[in-house]
Amino acid sequence: MELQTSNVEDLKSKFLITIPGSKTKTKEKRIFTIVNNDQSTFLKLIRQYITLRPQHTKHTRFFRHYRNNKCTTNPVGINTFAKIPCIVAQFLKLDQPQLYTGHCFRRSSASI
Repeated sequence: MELQTSNVEDLKSKFLITIPGSKTKTKEKRIFTIVNNDQSTFLKLIRQYITLRPQHTKHTRFFRHYRNNKCTTNPVGINTFAKIPCIVAQFLKLDQPQLYTGHCFRRSSASI
């Protein structure tokens, strides 16, 4: 996902996220909001993530790699996103974590 920093707008009481339409799949842009939960943590976490962005970053991609307790300037690509379910499964010590793939995201989002 090539979400740009300009696609994430802080409106103080919520974040407005605009996902532009892709050239090949969904041509329509999508807009959604992120609001606080009861513990008021979502907005705080997003703001904290935004402040971790190194000043010398030359690209405008929103998601960046996080290594050794620091954000790097490298953007997160589609393959890294696809590995996240496996990493979570390993962390949770689930059986056969290699079976958890990026398809888990598509399958889950379709049923929500």
